[in-house]
Amino acid sequence: MLDEDGNGMGDSLDLVVLGAWHGKGKRKGLYGNYLLACYNPDSEEFETISKIGTGFSEEALETVKEELDAHIIEAPRPYYKYNDGDKHVPDVWFDAQVVWEVRCADFTVSPVYQAAVGLADDTKGISVRFPRYLRTRDDRKATTALSSADVYEYYRNQAMLKNKGDKSEWSD
Repeated sequence: MLDEDGNGMGDSLDLVVLGAWHGKGKRKGLYGNYLLACYNPDSEEFETISKIGTGFSEEALETVKEELDAHIIEAPRPYYKYNDGDKHVPDVWFDAQVVWEVRCADFTVSPVYQAAVGLADDTKGISVRFPRYLRTRDDRKATTALSSADVYEYYRNQAMLKNKGDKSEWSD
């Protein structure tokens, strides 16, 4: 789902940073990837939606590390919905305080991520593909980030576009 400039979907998404993996190589001493989530106001849970590792300048990587280090917690909160498979658990967990504006290519059903589980598929969630960091949203609270219902609507609208508007498969 690329916009007219080939930059991915036209709208940006406000997502919450829940965790990070330690960086390697030129990112040693920083974080290399981050775990993002949307918010489900009905269950009051943060549901994982993707990892992100692109869109950061060298300066941004240092700035976000400093900002996130102030929110490190020992373990995930009970209201974090995530896949607990070894490679999907971050090295560091954060209190759900930091919201990032992200742009992505599209939405896809995922057996790993927990956003909107049960809406597009009974057991799988929805993930974003090729997320790219745009900026930190200091003006947003984690509970006002993109909701899981909104994630499903984005996914559904994308699917309808791909099916050339054939709404026959979407019955409410």
